[in-house]
Amino acid sequence: MDERGVTEPDLTRCLAGGEVLEDQDHGRDVKLLLRGVDSEGEEFYVVAALTYPRPVEMGE
Repeated sequence: MDERGVTEPDLTRCLAGGEVLEDQDHGRDVKLLLRGVDSEGEEFYVVAALTYPRPVEMGE
């Protein structure tokens, strides 16, 4: 992030409202490709991988 000049607020703004270019749903895991714009107007891309946690059984 830092070497490309993308700040945490830029990343947060992209995750909250960036353009979803592609989504992949392979059961439990979901992956999103998002396009955002940094504070200087430059485009950048974010890949977010989401997973649903396995329920923890008592005694584990």
